[in-house]
Amino acid sequence: MLQRQTNIKKLAKHGFDALILGAGINGAVSAASLARKGLKVALIDKGNFADETSSNLSSLA
Repeated sequence: MLQRQTNIKKLAKHGFDALILGAGINGAVSAASLARKGLKVALIDKGNFADETSSNLSSLA
């Protein structure tokens, strides 16, 4: 929890072109795409990055 608070405080000290809320597959791909284009991106999530992204079974099987 302490590390999370420290990281949140760091966000206020830097300027970003984009802030992505949610680090699931859509957030991660969006952040990567914007960063690849040269934008400064902040990616935050309420839990661990990509946590539970693939933990549920797909209905595609």
